[in-house]
Amino acid sequence: MKLEQKFPEKRAFITGAASGLGLALCQRLAARGWKLLIADINAQRLDQAEQRLLSMGAETIKVVLDVTDRDALFAAANVMVRDWGGVDLVFNNAGIATAGAIDELSHEDWRRTVDIDLWSVVYGCSIFAPILKRQGGGYIINTASLAGHVGNVG
Repeated sequence: MKLEQKFPEKRAFITGAASGLGLALCQRLAARGWKLLIADINAQRLDQAEQRLLSMGAETIKVVLDVTDRDALFAAANVMVRDWGGVDLVFNNAGIATAGAIDELSHEDWRRTVDIDLWSVVYGCSIFAPILKRQGGGYIINTASLAGHVGNVG
């Protein structure tokens, strides 16, 4: 069964939507007629992404969002429920990479990486899971990096 048959309202939430995989997901869904709440911390790139998606005919809601801010994620979820009645696909996609020798990276570098790459996913899942349960379905897709499994020399 195609996603569009299972989710005829076609509503998706995507973090990290202004570049890379997030933008590619947005473009793919836009081409298939999905409504998109696009979220990213970079306002300028998010504006550019939204313009690209609008030129494709997408219906969008744009939210400049720090995924480490649980309250901001909760507010974005509420916007989807208020404006579109729910959500069908949730992409916890925002992520960063931190590189360097372990004894040279600051604790703040590590904290920021863990907050974005781990805690934002926990927040996204815990915020959207109850919405998906109430409406009887949907999917949460969490993007992860192979870097969590493969170490680098040094």
